[in-house]
Amino acid sequence: MLLMLRDITQAYTQSKTKLNRLVLAHLPLELKRKYPKGTVLHVVQPLYGLAELGMHWFATYLKHHRDELDIETSSFNSCLLITKDGTDFSIVGMQTNDTLNVGTYGFMGKEEEKLQKAKFKTKPRTVLKTGLSDDFNGCHVKQIDCKNCGLRFCELDLKTAKLFIFVDKSFANNQDLSSQISYVIVLSNESNNNSTESTLTGNIIHYVLASKIYSMVSSFNIGYVLNHTLRTITLRLRLPKILLVLYTDSYSLY
Repeated sequence: MLLMLRDITQAYTQSKTKLNRLVLAHLPLELKRKYPKGTVLHVVQPLYGLAELGMHWFATYLKHHRDELDIETSSFNSCLLITKDGTDFSIVGMQTNDTLNVGTYGFMGKEEEKLQKAKFKTKPRTVLKTGLSDDFNGCHVKQIDCKNCGLRFCELDLKTAKLFIFVDKSFANNQDLSSQISYVIVLSNESNNNSTESTLTGNIIHYVLASKIYSMVSSFNIGYVLNHTLRTITLRLRLPKILLVLYTDSYSLY
């Protein structure tokens, strides 16, 4: 497996779709003398400064991944992509003009080939190796092998891992009667305390039992979507299904 960063340059102006509304623009001062007086420009394709610019680029880049790289969106997030079954495996995270790719050598080669064929303007890709680091859309990504420095990255055994949901029984923690910690979702092996995912949320419900039920349903919904995405990944890797386990310390629900 490789970890690769991709940065598309001037991404928005490379959108392949046309605007759905009429956009007119005055000529720049440098061009006014070259055209008749009163000439205006009819903007057909996305330009920087338009509100819908990001959606046009997202549609273009997502279509490229779907059609050329045999990738489909995950149920958890439309910007998290997973290759289809029977193809070279990869997980792709899209964020504006940047992509974070984890995949096989075969996928990385195909990604480079299809990108050049589509003639997207891009910076050279960065493949991270142990000890190297790079910027990803304003964040610092580092491939480390020292677990005692800073954030500790703990390896999980996906063959025995489970997705745990812990629902908080406490209700009136805040002045508005909302719970400070409604639930925490953790991907972990039962033999250790390592986790790779956590989610905090607050619910403003003014009836204690209703709040507990709402919190449990909400946490289960998110947990199910996360579990479905994990199931897609483990299925591609031919690994066992990850079980979903729900815990609560609220006796009133029983």
